Amino acid sequence: MANVWKVGSRWSNNGSKESSIISIFRRNNVVFVGQWEKRIEFRDSVKQGDYIAIADGHKIVAVAKAISTPTCITKLDIRVTAEEIKRFNPKDYEPDEVYAVKVKIVDLDKSNYIPYKKMASFCRVNQCPNKIVDLYENSNKRFKIKSNTYTLIANEESNQEQIYQVLDGKTHYIVPIYQREYSWNEEQLSHLLNDIFTGYWGISKDVKEQEPIFIGTMQLSEKKYIDDDEYEQEIIDGQQRLSTFLVLLKILQILYPQSEKLQGIKLNWLETRVNNGEQDKYLQDFINSTVIEEKEKELNPYIRNACIVKNLIQQNVESLDGDKELQVDDFVDYLCSQVYFIVIETYAGLSKTLQIFNAINTTGLDLNGGDLFKIRMYEYLRDKCNKDEGVFQEIGALYQKINTLNKEQGREVLNIHNVLSTYKYVLIAKYDLPNALFQLATDTFYDRLFDSLLGVQRWESFTNLGNLKLDLVELNEVIDVRYDWEVNHNKNITAENMFALNSIRWSRYSRYTNVVYLFIYKYEKDPNRFEKVYQILHLLNRLFFIYSVYYARTVYEIHNFMFGIYKKIENDTFENVIADIKKKINDSKWMRLDENVLNKCIADNAKKKNLICVLSAYLDEVAAGKDRKEIRKILFDTYFDVEHIHANADEQVQIDDTLQNSIGNLVFLESSMNRSISNKPFSEKKKQYPKSQYASVQKIAQYDKWDAKEAEKRRSEEVEKIMNYLYQN
Repeated sequence: MANVWKVGSRWSNNGSKESSIISIFRRNNVVFVGQWEKRIEFRDSVKQGDYIAIADGHKIVAVAKAISTPTCITKLDIRVTAEEIKRFNPKDYEPDEVYAVKVKIVDLDKSNYIPYKKMASFCRVNQCPNKIVDLYENSNKRFKIKSNTYTLIANEESNQEQIYQVLDGKTHYIVPIYQREYSWNEEQLSHLLNDIFTGYWGISKDVKEQEPIFIGTMQLSEKKYIDDDEYEQEIIDGQQRLSTFLVLLKILQILYPQSEKLQGIKLNWLETRVNNGEQDKYLQDFINSTVIEEKEKELNPYIRNACIVKNLIQQNVESLDGDKELQVDDFVDYLCSQVYFIVIETYAGLSKTLQIFNAINTTGLDLNGGDLFKIRMYEYLRDKCNKDEGVFQEIGALYQKINTLNKEQGREVLNIHNVLSTYKYVLIAKYDLPNALFQLATDTFYDRLFDSLLGVQRWESFTNLGNLKLDLVELNEVIDVRYDWEVNHNKNITAENMFALNSIRWSRYSRYTNVVYLFIYKYEKDPNRFEKVYQILHLLNRLFFIYSVYYARTVYEIHNFMFGIYKKIENDTFENVIADIKKKINDSKWMRLDENVLNKCIADNAKKKNLICVLSAYLDEVAAGKDRKEIRKILFDTYFDVEHIHANADEQVQIDDTLQNSIGNLVFLESSMNRSISNKPFSEKKKQYPKSQYASVQKIAQYDKWDAKEAEKRRSEEVEKIMNYLYQN
């Protein structure tokens, strides 16, 4: 088990609240110690993944987990107030010699406070280490939802038990790193401002009958306690609206500097961690501005929207009759106390919080599968792998890499969904997870995987994940191998391998072309990986052909076989993979395709008919000496029909139904030619056949007539040719 340490937060012996620096720990998600001899012990002892009990006096009030190794505190961006600086013993706080670890802190309910007698600033916990670990690890299982009515600032006359205020002077709102940027445009700003002014003016601008307005629901995390005068709360949904209210208040302060009521409203209550601090720099630059001037193509979204809001305010004021002016204090009263929100606070881990968001929200954060993976991967790496907040940027860099690679090719070569699909197969094969998981949709697979890894919910087939570990390095490698294949697999490809790949795509088992990604991921460093994977594809084409023409639907026998091949690729040799597929082909001889399928009617099933006819055409094209590009063009890039050489409507020649609809009487033909000759007798068709680009049709054009004898002879030749291809050594 990991080490469990106790860190004290009181930096003097007077026992007063003013001696505690626990607020610094909470605000910055760090812990450190001051006494010289303990600093060195702390630096040399604490490891990433260790648990820490944070004591405040004689009781443990919070538990934490180290997500970094000790680092000099000067290298961390630590926010400390002037009041907190006074709590340090000057001789103990010399920043160049203080080491801190980044942590995730969980505050305990008062009922869970643990009395702790030993007053040392840093020591190993020996009193109740298992309880410390349990309190931390089970903190994610809490689940509670609260909802209340809020205004920006509660009216003094309102019932404080019912109306809460967003700007309470204590709560610091944070836009978490996984959120989108502030991105409202003029249409959305105009809609909000018009609603506000319409409510403020009421029915008539001459007779004030103000109407309160409701602007929707916001979702916030639970409040994080810093101290009695400071809280932090993350914005799950509502960033765009709350940011716009800050912009509106700032513009009003600039437009109406004489208003003491306006100037008394502080604007230091919002912080955004989006884009690695870039957005917050924009926000702080805007808040510190004294003049807002419109600039062409303004990059700062807060200043850009401030200019729009300024114009909207002026338009509304200009709409007043005569010399009337906006009574700014009255308007601010309305804005702060008559504009209502419903605020939902969720007491849960990030995964459950997002589930709640998804259930109640139709706007805001875009929760498609790719974005959900990004957020839940962030939660997993942060909470289970002890990574710090910066890991979100590493995840985002992989998404950006996909965009960059696509731009290089001028087309969509890959996307996050197909990358995650491949990674799903890698994980199942690598960790020998149940075969049933191969068949889960990609989004469902990751939803349930993260639920299981994070302890949100237990799903069937995810109960024994063993040592499964998600890894950004692996995910990056999946991107590389998919890109490598998509860009390079057609270079110097043979006609045989081109046909195998495209024919598999036509079969009932086209999904298993993804075997190539699993193989080249496993053999990424092998210079012959493409040649080897084509050997596999050539064999799989024969196997899938056999099962696609024998059965009228996919069969689980092949699904289960392919799941085994996936795992064999990961855990066995290339030679054994090849041997397994060859054995499966040979074992299929019991089907006797020559008697049970190829000699019979094949026109009763479109998939079967097309597969047999395309293989027949391919073998004739190879025999005629056509190269890969020619074969690709006429088999897969040309509109074709399957032509009845002897037409049903030709009553001059009698052919029984089975022979009529067999491979002996069916051939690939260009769609345009097939429509022109329609159901004409062979003597008429024969005049057009020489114009066809298909070698099979050219051969048929050599016949003087076409009746049962010719059809039977061709059927026999085609059956032998196809069987030789399927069961070659």
